[in-house]
Amino acid sequence: MILKKLDADRFIHGVKTALACLIGYVITKAVDFPVDQWLIITILVVMCAQVNVGGMLQKSYMRFLGTLIGSIIALFTLHFFDHNEIVIALTITLSAMLFSYIATGEKSYSEAGTLGVVTVVIILISNNPSFIFAVERVLEITLGIIIAALVSQFVLPIHARENLTLNQANTIRKLRNYYFATMFTDSSETADSYQVLDEDIGKSLVQQRKLAADAVREFLGEKFNLYDFKQLLYAEKEILRAISAMQYAYKISPQVKMLCSNVLIIQNFHSAVCKVLDDIALSIETHEVDTQTIQIPELAPLKNYIFEIVTQEKQEDAMYLYTYLFSAEQILKQITSMTKIIFH
Repeated sequence: MILKKLDADRFIHGVKTALACLIGYVITKAVDFPVDQWLIITILVVMCAQVNVGGMLQKSYMRFLGTLIGSIIALFTLHFFDHNEIVIALTITLSAMLFSYIATGEKSYSEAGTLGVVTVVIILISNNPSFIFAVERVLEITLGIIIAALVSQFVLPIHARENLTLNQANTIRKLRNYYFATMFTDSSETADSYQVLDEDIGKSLVQQRKLAADAVREFLGEKFNLYDFKQLLYAEKEILRAISAMQYAYKISPQVKMLCSNVLIIQNFHSAVCKVLDDIALSIETHEVDTQTIQIPELAPLKNYIFEIVTQEKQEDAMYLYTYLFSAEQILKQITSMTKIIFH
């Protein structure tokens, strides 16, 4: 269902991009810009790499900033040096260095780089560069940015916070699958399969951060709760670490492996953890919280059993049993934290 939702978003965004280009084309014919293709090119540059509203708004702000800086550089060059070819070549070279440095940065202002240098080149490399020509180019690019932002915001808007919700639910299901693979599959499972699961969850966590940054910028609709998001993200990361620690103990210690395979108390505990993770994912996805459905497993039976047998084991096996128990405690702690965030 999540994949279908994401594919639908991409299709809708394609339709919106086409609509924005059509609007841009109609405006260029009505206004009759001398170089009218740049309005549509600007719309494509702004819209093609961003689907959700928050990302689009951020990109629009930064593209406008880049256009403004680029136009100031070009106008300064024309005003003080007129059509001096050497100065124009030097200005373009230095602008390319500056804006490419900005564009390859990791900060939010990196989006300003592309249109910054493009604006400098458009204005300075033309048949007859002039102040009026420069102003027209700035207006044309700015209008393209505005059209892209308005279409993104008001025509079938795709909100980052909604995709973030789906991502969080999907990530928790992946954690459930990782937990199940660790606790219920046989020892023939390869290390590669666990690594693939671990890396897939890691990628989802990184994507959540990006979506959250975009969701903060969306000023229309339901306000995004950044604090709750950070708490959920922390819980997801801690559960991942705990599962990895349990998987390591299971792999290294024959005694832990035997317990996982043969003891009903432990098997029941793991089944209950899998169920509650499924229930939490469903509650996040549907925004429907049923306090009667989400039942956090009891740790006491597992703890009592391990304390009972740990004195009979070798010191090394006892260490891994304690690691196993500690990891289980951490998972329940983070599950409890998740339910409090969902319920409040």
